[in-house]
Amino acid sequence: MYRKYILILCTILFVSLCNLQAQSDGPTVSITTDKGCGDEAQFTVGEKAVFLWKLTGAENNTQYGYEMTVYAGTVVLNKWQGEFETDSSGNWSDNKPSIISLPLGAHEVKIEIYDYKVYSNYITNPLTAKPRALTSYTCVYYVAEPECSCDDVEVTASLDKETVTPGDTVTLTVTADKDTECPFTFKEETLLVDLGELGGIVFPLREGADVDEGTEQITVTYVFAIPTGSEGLYRIGVTYHDEDCLWNTYVYLTVKKEEPKGTISVLSLTTPLETSKSGYALVKVTNPSQETTTYTVKVSAPSGIRLAQPTYSVQIGGNSSKELRVSFITLEEGTHTLTFELQVGDQIVSEVSSDVKVNPEASLEIISPPLEMKLNDEVNLKVKVKNASNKDIIFQVSASASEGLQLVETNWQIRVDAGESEILNIPVKAVGHSPDYIDFELLLEGELIDSLRWNVTVEDGTGLLLPAAIAAALLIALSLTVAIHQHGRQPETQENDQMQIMGYVEAGNAAEQTGDSQGAAENYENAADLYRKIGKVEKAVGLYKQAEEIYRQLNLLAKARETEEKAAKAYEEAGLRAQENGEFWKAADYFEKAADLWKKAKNVEKPMELYEKASELLRQTKNLTKAREVEEKAAESYEKAGTLAYRITEFQRAAELSEEAADRWRETGRVGKAIELYEKAAELWRKLGNAVKAKETEEKTAILWEEAGIKAQKTNEFQRAAEFYKRSANSWRKTGNERRAKEVKEKTALLYEEAGLKAQKLGEFQKAADYFERAADLWRKIGNESKARTAEEKALEAYGKASY
Repeated sequence: MYRKYILILCTILFVSLCNLQAQSDGPTVSITTDKGCGDEAQFTVGEKAVFLWKLTGAENNTQYGYEMTVYAGTVVLNKWQGEFETDSSGNWSDNKPSIISLPLGAHEVKIEIYDYKVYSNYITNPLTAKPRALTSYTCVYYVAEPECSCDDVEVTASLDKETVTPGDTVTLTVTADKDTECPFTFKEETLLVDLGELGGIVFPLREGADVDEGTEQITVTYVFAIPTGSEGLYRIGVTYHDEDCLWNTYVYLTVKKEEPKGTISVLSLTTPLETSKSGYALVKVTNPSQETTTYTVKVSAPSGIRLAQPTYSVQIGGNSSKELRVSFITLEEGTHTLTFELQVGDQIVSEVSSDVKVNPEASLEIISPPLEMKLNDEVNLKVKVKNASNKDIIFQVSASASEGLQLVETNWQIRVDAGESEILNIPVKAVGHSPDYIDFELLLEGELIDSLRWNVTVEDGTGLLLPAAIAAALLIALSLTVAIHQHGRQPETQENDQMQIMGYVEAGNAAEQTGDSQGAAENYENAADLYRKIGKVEKAVGLYKQAEEIYRQLNLLAKARETEEKAAKAYEEAGLRAQENGEFWKAADYFEKAADLWKKAKNVEKPMELYEKASELLRQTKNLTKAREVEEKAAESYEKAGTLAYRITEFQRAAELSEEAADRWRETGRVGKAIELYEKAAELWRKLGNAVKAKETEEKTAILWEEAGIKAQKTNEFQRAAEFYKRSANSWRKTGNERRAKEVKEKTALLYEEAGLKAQKLGEFQKAADYFERAADLWRKIGNESKARTAEEKALEAYGKASY
């Protein structure tokens, strides 16, 4: 090493003296290597140096010759000769890569610049004296390659996260630390990462990984995603090798199961209701995760609400949602909060609450209302307010009339005792002639309890029929109108339609008088089409019905059915228009009428859809009495559709429709109907091999029997309640739920004990003893010997008192 420094020092001194010589007045030349000249400017064996030289201050645009020679002592190792021409400033520069790798040690490099003509003469005639040259020197120093060991390079791996969940992205960094000058780089084909179950074997450099090459460190960064369903501790291995060495390293990554996610919301809720009425909440459960998830919906309610079932289980695919119908029965007046908890396992992921308002049972009724009035007539409308609750109440009644009717007052207060009714006499005067109405609302402390509408037709008293001559004239006018229209003229639309309608009606009347029944029906149908077009739906339907009756009399059944369907569509269109305009009461009325006509036309699907639409709108307008009436029609439509599906052997559809019908009968309070249809649906599901659906439906039956028992118990119908509880227990046993069956049996035993105590208070000791004996028998069957003995003691006590 000492010798090395001596050589370098001598070389530097030598070059410095030469440079001084070259830097006399006039042009100068300098030379160096691409690493300079000195201790730090070392080349390894096998590496080729590049020599850079430049000439300055020479004559401009002049040709010169040059020689550049590399010496090892006096031995020439490498030599270049050539010519060049200076630029307009008298300058020139060039670089020459070494042709060979030089041997170990310090070497001298000399550049010589000659006058071109003298140089050319010298080249062609080497015997002549060598011309004087402008000269400069530099050094180049070659050393042996360093001895490299595999341990001189350390390969490590790291992750940007230690714990992740499925769907996350992770960055893996592979680092090579170099503490020597040994050459090292990552090669595409031999850098391998084993992700195991997270992605198998990958070659990061083939997949576009980022590479950062520094002098002491090289890094490769590779990004990968955690697949769905991953969970646990994973080992990620990294392997790299070259011709001589192999490096292995690894890191660990923890993947936690994705946190359960989900949301629950209430789409609709039947409120307000009266006591002992069925209602339901329509809730929506959404799964925002990628995986199919099983959710539990837990419903809690205060004592004033009886839930059909407190828990529901629902499986929902990734990024989708399902709706659940949560049924309940109101037990007490007041505002009751339903709370819905959405759980995955034991973890609550979402919660929502909604209030159910339970009003006292009360209603409005119009007694013997007139359907028609003459202009300027006055009538006393009798409105009955019925209070079916168990307390005295002061109600408010409000009324709003259409333009054709006049009211002296529009607001009243009336006290109605518990279980009684009172009559309001309301003076009404007809001041216009058109279809008119009055809307009544029954309120309690500003809360709507019931509402209804009284419809009346006000006639102007004329009602004269046009003579045949006028009818004929109208027909001519109609023909002319049609002809004009066909020739492209645009008449005043409303007037033209009215004229055409009058013409068709009178033509129909005339045809009937002459015995042309089919012609009469066709004219009435044409008039109805025009009424439907201009939005006068009631008149359109009236004429469609006239036409339909005639077609039936003529046994033209296809035409009769077609006309009947036109009438239904007219009501349906009117309902949609009213709904768009926010006239929900009117829309509900039209939808119900449309459903009635579709039902008459033997259409199975339409009535179900339209009765439900009408029911929802009536609930929005708080007309609960009417809403329940329409809900019964919907239930009946579902039931009939189920029966039809069964007849044509579509058993799955029959099961679905029967269950839907049962749900709706249950909501209207028709327990017997609901149970009958649940049992029918369960039987069909079993025949279809769907045991899960059969069990779900049977559970509904069990819950409904239990609800019926609770209602009977509240009215002291103990024997009836016990029978219902017995059926509930049998239903639970049928589903395999022995725990619930036992609970209902316990409830029955408690019921008999309650009945025994009440009978004792009334002095009916024989009856009390009988009830206590039944309770004891049930407690013994359940396995509660202690309670059985207590009940028997009470029975003996009652028998003793009965014998006196």
